Amino acid sequence: MKRYETYKDSGTEWIGDIPNHWETVKIKYLNNQDDTMFIDGDWIESKVIEDTGIRYLTTGNIGPGYYKEQGRGFISEYTFEDLNCTEVFPGDLVMSRLNKPIGRACIIPNLGHRIIVAVDNVILRPNQNFERQFLLHVMNSDGYSTYTDLISRGATMQRISRGQLGNINIPAPSLQEQTQIAAYLDYKTGLIDTIIAQKEDLIQKLKEQRQAIINEAVTKGLNPDVKLKDSGIEWLGDIPEHWEGVKLSYYINVVGGSTPSSSVPEYWDGEVNWVTTDDLGKLKTKNIKTTRRKITEMGLNNCSASLLPEDTVIMSSRAPIGHLGILRIEGCTNQGCKGLVPFKDNILSEFLYYFLLSSKKELESLGTGSTFMELSATKLKDFKILLPPKEEQKEVLNHIESGLSIIDKSLYLTTESIQKLKEYRQSLISEAVTGKIDVRDWQAPKS
Repeated sequence: MKRYETYKDSGTEWIGDIPNHWETVKIKYLNNQDDTMFIDGDWIESKVIEDTGIRYLTTGNIGPGYYKEQGRGFISEYTFEDLNCTEVFPGDLVMSRLNKPIGRACIIPNLGHRIIVAVDNVILRPNQNFERQFLLHVMNSDGYSTYTDLISRGATMQRISRGQLGNINIPAPSLQEQTQIAAYLDYKTGLIDTIIAQKEDLIQKLKEQRQAIINEAVTKGLNPDVKLKDSGIEWLGDIPEHWEGVKLSYYINVVGGSTPSSSVPEYWDGEVNWVTTDDLGKLKTKNIKTTRRKITEMGLNNCSASLLPEDTVIMSSRAPIGHLGILRIEGCTNQGCKGLVPFKDNILSEFLYYFLLSSKKELESLGTGSTFMELSATKLKDFKILLPPKEEQKEVLNHIESGLSIIDKSLYLTTESIQKLKEYRQSLISEAVTGKIDVRDWQAPKS
């Protein structure tokens, strides 16, 4: 794509150089006519939220460039009048002052209801010299988002004030160029988004195929002609006749975990690996080779955690249930995990891992609790697992690992491709809205 003939310094770091005939303008100056607006949303207390009436949108509904449908809060007509609320109309631009990317914006669609927005949002109804779709792209460009993050404030939750937002300079080409840039970006990003959606669908299918390989192998084996029998377990159905269905506790010790006192520094930052549900949730493979936090020998000895041997299967047993990993180093766990240690040599840790992975929904269904779901040691011990002969377990594992290696490579390449497309998308937006490329002569292909 060609560049403009001449450029000048915009005077704004995040924008950089702009075409000679462009200007910049502070966002607050877009509100300079009677029918324009740049104001905060309304302060609405939870006690007045209802199930029907005027739709109440929060910062969670404001995505970076798109409206997000979530939550179903409403207020009554009485509350609207009593609090002197500001109505938001389809086509209004709304910016979020809270949560990254800070200052992100979306255009409100027609939701079939009257609408208001929460106070941490800013309603922008610009003057007739600005194309809203152009502004939308500006306020979701990388340079803009980096700058708003930089000037936001807050220790636990970052915010930007309406005053700070209003003082941000944005590029201001002519209305005609804004319209052309918006059309160009809408078309180009639309194509990119379609490709990304197709690749995301492929990822979902690959994940389903991955799970199907595991499920079939650990519940039916590899021989399609093997004689089957009723497992006696509804969710498993028929299993190979020579396989055993046994309670987990017949072959596995279930070992609970614990957390040393956080008020004793001598218990922490040692050399004993300490597995948490967070560690399991962030695993990119089945193997646990290190942990985010480690405790000392003193910490281990002063809590009820036990040192677990290598090749122990670790499972999260609370919030959430069923994250899994195989410990490849000695370590212990916190109280949100259970260590599953085979005490007989006729079950391989890897087979147990894959069987439990295929049983995640059933394990989750056994959880109980009011504040968070937890799977008790008793229920886990009573959970039935399948046990083929050891040599057959090895064959099953070889089949699984071979199939997963192909799928995982495809998953990696597809995920990497999506990331590159997203980066290209953002680069395209940033270059177009700041005038680094000249799209004045661009025309959409004829369909």
